[in-house]
Amino acid sequence: MIHRYRPRGAARDALECRDPELLLSGPAGTGKAQPLDATVWTPTGPRRMGDIAVGDHILTPDGGSGVVADIPFDGSAPVYRVTFSDGSRVECSDGHLWAVHWRDGNGRERVGVRSLADIMANPRYRGGTRARYWIPQTEPVEFAPRPVPIPAYTLGVLLGDGYLRTGEVSFTTADAEMADRVAEEVGPRYRLKRTAKAGNTASLYRIAPDGWRPRRPSRAKAGYVSRTGSGKWMARVRVPDRSAVARYIGSFGSAEGALEAIAAEAGTAFSEAELAGDGIYADVERLGLGNARSATKFVPEMYKLNSAAVRWDLLRGLMDTDGYAERSTVSFTTVSPALAEDVRWLVESLGGIANIRTKQPSGGQLAYTVWIRLGCPADAFALSRKRSRTGPRVATVKRWIEDVEPIGERRCRCIAVDTRDGLYLTDRFVVTHNSRAALEKLHLAALKYPGMRGLIVRKTLSSLGSTALVTWREHVAKEALAKAEAEGMTFA
Repeated sequence: MIHRYRPRGAARDALECRDPELLLSGPAGTGKAQPLDATVWTPTGPRRMGDIAVGDHILTPDGGSGVVADIPFDGSAPVYRVTFSDGSRVECSDGHLWAVHWRDGNGRERVGVRSLADIMANPRYRGGTRARYWIPQTEPVEFAPRPVPIPAYTLGVLLGDGYLRTGEVSFTTADAEMADRVAEEVGPRYRLKRTAKAGNTASLYRIAPDGWRPRRPSRAKAGYVSRTGSGKWMARVRVPDRSAVARYIGSFGSAEGALEAIAAEAGTAFSEAELAGDGIYADVERLGLGNARSATKFVPEMYKLNSAAVRWDLLRGLMDTDGYAERSTVSFTTVSPALAEDVRWLVESLGGIANIRTKQPSGGQLAYTVWIRLGCPADAFALSRKRSRTGPRVATVKRWIEDVEPIGERRCRCIAVDTRDGLYLTDRFVVTHNSRAALEKLHLAALKYPGMRGLIVRKTLSSLGSTALVTWREHVAKEALAKAEAEGMTFA
């Protein structure tokens, strides 16, 4: 249920005030805040709202980033949980601002900024069956790029239909187009070796080194113990890079003593190259995917917190293997709960929305299907045959505000971001707004009382010029003028 907001006390008096003289006071940003454990996305990954500081860079929904110019409020406030149509949730105060879309009485789409209190006051259309407001989606976010050991598309294929056991990295496909792309990505150090048929049409392809021998991270024992004829226990430790050679370190009265001596020398038993290994087998192990089975696969963090190009390639590798396409219906199915959550994460970070549903087939493993909505469904695939099965989406990808409920009072914080629209990304890449409500009220008073003069006071001149005045000039005033012109008003 969405709870109706009823202003009380001074808040009600301010909203109903008809006197041409009105003083708005209080700490900047009061009431427009999120709890300290809310997520704020930065170029290097997620941060807690409580850990954000002035000068930090945070991601913005235009695919860029902005700088936190001020933290105008840090204190206790009533908190509400906002639930969206895709199941995502965000917690904020009732004064927190949202950039929203809605349709007016003539069916025309409108865009504006509303506080959560305003949204709660009129959440649904007449009859109460349809949500009134939806929020914009982010463009693909750009995390700081970093190199990856296995090409992103190839890793997506391996996570979808790959075999990641010790000593072999392979995948199954019936699509020569997919095999050709993987071969191009892993060359020239590797080649694809078609080793066997896997069914009526599919083939098994092994990623094999081309003319060299990769080395897996060493799993050998650091040394060994042997019994001498005199009843002693002799300990030897291997020589780095010479696995067949060991050096004598002493004789001991017990096997336990010999093993302790070997353990003390273990740090010198392997070279750095032996411990690290090289080649794709070592890369798979370093990513934590060594011997991963279908139900335990996941997307490594270095691929998630990477550029949009890397994430698109990874998603397309996954979707080309275990993805389904039928016009605007796009989905991905796996028996790994972690991989399902990672695919949803990828989609949301790229500007789409996704829901996970489960199905228990008779006699099989529990399956997780990720139902995906993207502005262009074909973007989820690289394979021509799957791209051709998609069609243009008629409706815009939307997150509707479905429910708002109070969850108690908590410590919250408000941030002011030095961007033109004041938007940033919070939990599940939901687009939300920083503070400007007092500027809206001041602008409304200026329209209501022609010739009035207003005074905006901030603690420092720099914070006034870099946040409040920029927000008023570039956003509040421009939106008001555009709305007035759209309604046929003219100005002398």
